[in-house]
Amino acid sequence: MNVNNEKSIFSNKQKISILFLFSIVVLLRLPQATIHGRFFAEDGTIFFSYAWHASTSHALWRSFAGYLNLGANATGLLAARLVRAGYLSLENAPHFTMGIALLFQVFPAVLLLWGKADWLNSRRAIIASLAIIVFCPLGEEVWLNPMHIQYHLILCCGLILALNSPETVMGWLGEGFILLLAPLCGPGAIVLLPLFVLRTLLDRSVPRLVQTVLLGCSSAVQMLVFFSANPLRGQFHDPATLATIILVRMGVFPFSGSHISNKIGRLAFKFYNAHGVGWWLLSSLAMIYCGWLLLVAWRYRRSSVCWLLLVSLAIATAAFGGGMIVSGAEEWFMVAIGGRYTFVPLSLLGIGLVAMAGRRAAPTTKWAMIFYGLMLFCGLKSYITPISIIRTGPNWKTQVTLWHEDHAYPLEVWPSTWTMDLSDIDRSCPKPSLKTASRADPGYCESSWITRQARFDKIRSSK
Repeated sequence: MNVNNEKSIFSNKQKISILFLFSIVVLLRLPQATIHGRFFAEDGTIFFSYAWHASTSHALWRSFAGYLNLGANATGLLAARLVRAGYLSLENAPHFTMGIALLFQVFPAVLLLWGKADWLNSRRAIIASLAIIVFCPLGEEVWLNPMHIQYHLILCCGLILALNSPETVMGWLGEGFILLLAPLCGPGAIVLLPLFVLRTLLDRSVPRLVQTVLLGCSSAVQMLVFFSANPLRGQFHDPATLATIILVRMGVFPFSGSHISNKIGRLAFKFYNAHGVGWWLLSSLAMIYCGWLLLVAWRYRRSSVCWLLLVSLAIATAAFGGGMIVSGAEEWFMVAIGGRYTFVPLSLLGIGLVAMAGRRAAPTTKWAMIFYGLMLFCGLKSYITPISIIRTGPNWKTQVTLWHEDHAYPLEVWPSTWTMDLSDIDRSCPKPSLKTASRADPGYCESSWITRQARFDKIRSSK
């Protein structure tokens, strides 16, 4: 197969220019945050604040919400230490952490521009793949957010599985870094380990084996050393409910937008509560949709389409099947809630459509182009009108001015209901527990974070 022939590839200068343009489009998604700087939710409340009060080793290797998030820990720690040492002003600290997050957010673009695969056989395919990532519907939650570096790394792992093995030392160093770091930033990448094993066995490839070993070793460290049960996770769903969530979030939403998908979501919630004929009809349709995606993956089993779709489904199954924070049933079907969980599945689904559209002899080519166009349209609409609660927030420089006057002042971050504790008093954190968690605990402690989650009191009373 002709992959990236001389007429279709970009020069290195062109690739760098496209990467720069990709970064600009990322920055323009939330212009107020780009201009003024922001800490977003746990980035400031938890990771930066904890690094401000804790020792270096505790801040770097702290397991939060049941797992080690090395990307968020290291970013918060580095920023806090630079501020305390006087090398970085507190006013500019958010721009510093956002800059680090931007570096990781362009990683998938780097893989697409410098990687090779059967679907990257033209400039149009590469640009289309980049566009679906940068305009991913409801991608605001993972935007320039160190806490969610993990999602961009999961996407990278999915792309690595679908791409050809690297042919250069730099390629191996880059992919090796990603495969080792991704599981240490969250358990999502670990979900892909069985697929790496499967491709290694099917390809009988030593390079694939090396990739699998790298991902496996890092996954073992996360699972054996850091991973633990969390009282706000583990809300597992039966196959019918899981399939319906996937149908709404990955079948309706990316091709019709949030307005229609929320109507379908409310209908799904109504049917779920009634558990009558409507629910069984809808959930049956949902399972047919999931089965159809698997059938398409099987049909394209000799191409990258298969791996792109399998990774998309694997991440969606893990996230919606039990990885989401415990919530009410209505929230499962509302696409704007937990948008971070859909970023990787939707991005890979869109790239899978690009890969299918590029196979001109296939009967699904025309349909793939149509669905890609719908998905890109919905993504552009979401890009232009981001979620209101994430679009704006408190002016950080004003907050810092108030803090300079009184170090006990809780600095407001985005969204404005979240605050940071940068007081002069270092308080230890109690062991997180659903029964003992208290709003009186320091805001940078996991026990305090537990009390912030929606429906906390209802969850605790049900235990």
